[in-house]
This record gives sequence, structure tokens and C-alpha cells, in this order.
Amino acid sequence: MKHSSAADRFARNRFLKQECILRTAKAIRSNSFFAPVKRAQAGKSMFFLLPYTTRLHNYCYLTSRSRGILREFGLSRFSLKQLVGFRLVNGVKRSSW
Repeated sequence: MKHSSAADRFARNRFLKQECILRTAKAIRSNSFFAPVKRAQAGKSMFFLLPYTTRLHNYCYLTSRSRGILREFGLSRFSLKQLVGFRLVNGVKRSSW
């Protein structure tokens, strides 16, 4: 099944925002330095987040391939090899030995 890269990026950003809120709320709820009212509010905010999170996969921005993704470029190794061959990626050179 082919994935659209824009939808994947949107889902990843939404997931990361919720993860950030969840981590902050957990830290506030477990820290006794904060007032009990603030700790209770943090617990309530955790209740309204999604209970289950799914694992996010990296997909190639061009081909939507899910395997062999290079994080620095966000591309699969095949796509990167083609772009380097056409000299469209700056600072990368094909090796020959």
C-alpha cells in the first residue's frame, strides 16, 4: 500500500505533539514540588489524550518505500542513489574504487 508523504508527516507531527504533552503531564503529576491542584490538572490532561499510540514508520518522500530509509535525507537508498547519479544532491559524490 502506497503512503502519501504529506499524510505521514502530518501524522508524525500530531503524534509528537501528543507525546510532548504526555511527557510534560507525567513529569508534573509525579513531582511533589508542584501544587496538588496543578498535579490534578496534569492528570486530567493525560486522561483526554489518545490511550494507544502506534509505531511511526519512516517512509521515503519520493517513492513511499518503508525500508532502507536514510534519516538525514528522508529518502530510500534507491532514491538517493538516483538523485546522486543525476547530481541533484549537493555534497554527496558517488564512490568509485
